[in-house]
Amino acid sequence: MMKLARNIILASIAAVAASCSDDTLPGTNPDNGERTPLNVAVALSNGTPLSRAEGKTFASGDQLIARLRQVTWNESTDPNFQSVGEVAADKSPRTVTFTVNSNNMTVVNDSTKQTGDLTPNAPLYWDDFSNSASESTDIRTTGHYLQSAWGFCYNGNTQTTSLDETNGTITWTATGNFDSQSTFTKNDLLWSAAQKPISYKHAAGDRETLVIPYTHAMSKFTIVVNATDGFAAGALASTTIALQGMYSSATFSAPDGKVSAQPGTQSVTMLKATPSGNTCTFTALAIPGKALKGTILAKITNVNGNNYDIPVTDAILAQWKDQLLGVNNDVIKSGINYKLTVTVAKQAIDVVAQITDWVNIEATGKGKINFNADVTDSGDENDITNGSIDIFRAEDLASMNTMTTTATYNSGKWVNSPEIYWANGTQSYYFRALTEYDGSNYKSVGGSNNLARGRDVLWGTTKAHSGTAADGNRFDYAEGAAIAPRTGNVPLTFSHVMSKITVNLTTDESDAKVVLDGAKITINGLNETGTIDVKYGTVVLGSTTTDISDFAAKSHPITGVTTLNGYVVMPQLLGNEIRLRVKLADGTTYSLQLNQCLDSSKQVIGEWKKGTHYEYTIKLTKEAIGFVALVKKWEDVSGGGDANLDWD
Repeated sequence: MMKLARNIILASIAAVAASCSDDTLPGTNPDNGERTPLNVAVALSNGTPLSRAEGKTFASGDQLIARLRQVTWNESTDPNFQSVGEVAADKSPRTVTFTVNSNNMTVVNDSTKQTGDLTPNAPLYWDDFSNSASESTDIRTTGHYLQSAWGFCYNGNTQTTSLDETNGTITWTATGNFDSQSTFTKNDLLWSAAQKPISYKHAAGDRETLVIPYTHAMSKFTIVVNATDGFAAGALASTTIALQGMYSSATFSAPDGKVSAQPGTQSVTMLKATPSGNTCTFTALAIPGKALKGTILAKITNVNGNNYDIPVTDAILAQWKDQLLGVNNDVIKSGINYKLTVTVAKQAIDVVAQITDWVNIEATGKGKINFNADVTDSGDENDITNGSIDIFRAEDLASMNTMTTTATYNSGKWVNSPEIYWANGTQSYYFRALTEYDGSNYKSVGGSNNLARGRDVLWGTTKAHSGTAADGNRFDYAEGAAIAPRTGNVPLTFSHVMSKITVNLTTDESDAKVVLDGAKITINGLNETGTIDVKYGTVVLGSTTTDISDFAAKSHPITGVTTLNGYVVMPQLLGNEIRLRVKLADGTTYSLQLNQCLDSSKQVIGEWKKGTHYEYTIKLTKEAIGFVALVKKWEDVSGGGDANLDWD
């Protein structure tokens, strides 16, 4: 993340955190150049992070349109932000167009498919959506937020009617002939529903990025034709397929994800791939809302002179039932790829229905499970993508006790050994993970849940994440919840299982009688071993206790000596018997009852908690001994306090 000076105009918006400015004081005048750049990122997601039909990135030159506005919102009474009110002011709202600059945009966050390399049609600032003349229109006041109300991407095509910027609706006319990949791309309308508002934060490092996920507005059909019995090689060379009775146009409402088809239908000639032997794949996009029950879905023409109809049977609808809408559960919806495998013979036609995500996972339709892992939440300074992690998977938490696979990071992705798959299109799984840092790499722990002092073990669970599904409904996964089948990666987030301690010895420059060179430290009676409950990440201590003995100070006789630096210990309660002892080279010994130490808020540190770094600083003088304790998260959050040491 870059820091830009306040007065530098934001020229482009990058991924994740497009840009940051120095802190801008509330109430600064934007007309004097004191403007706060707005961080914006876009994503391709249909609610369970997936890629779009035309590859995994936006295309160069794509125009991404978004309606950004200041809103008032009460999160406690309206968690799904259905009743936000647009603030009418001279700087809010506005419709913004971003242009994709390149066609090789790298996906930088697999859990959201967040990406970048964008240019807005004008620089964007928080101040653009605020009027400080009145508290009711000032975005920096409580209850005021910034929201992406809706978005569209036309892929180089043009809408039939002008965009209604207030309501976020357009009319879109679908082609009747997918004669090229370019035609397919231009008809792949993308949209974005209303997103959760974000609030202004004074500190630049605390400001959220406004992520705008774009999803598929159209439905997709994939028909795979196999010409078998009675057909010679090349039987599909001149074959065409046309969908029947598809709507010609519809009104698309991005804020709520609704499609209203207009009167009039057409046949749609599907895009034909190059045949592979006597197998060929045909694809097309269609306007959602079509009821399939009792209809002819498609006509196959000229399989070596033979023609066939594909009727929509109850068996097909049963296969697709979880991805259809309507009273009869037969209406196609946005963002779904309805797939059929058709086997034709001289005398008969056999149809097998499948439901797949927008991009097929693999030819068999069996979904391979991939992972995305990070240690963002643990604040670890090391990169987890340099080793391997053990994955635990189960249909219910009670049965999660055996490692399923080991994932190793290779060439930019996690590779599972053995490969694991979704059982079907509906079965959800819980996922957990373990890995251990050995000083240079993260490595598999072989499925073992044993813990020991000195071993930096990380525990992983699925991230909390939310979005909007293809049918416009919101979905929310709590941290650790069971995850539904998807082609996108399962997002894992890791935290430290153990605690970490650092002990520093200092003395006054003038105190020549206190010589720290050769000092040693001992902490007695600490738990040495334990286990971790893989389901919940909780630690169960073993019964064995030992001492941390005789850690020697680094050579520095006067100031700033670190005697015990970043030592990994079991998280545990600190009983009265646990004492820290300092023994100088001349034999002088001091001790401290650890549960008497106070943190920066003057609270007793009576426990070492997992994922927390405790830093104890002991100042030794001729007349007295002072003590300062810093309680630090793995991210090194500091505090302060004091306690008295005893002569031993």
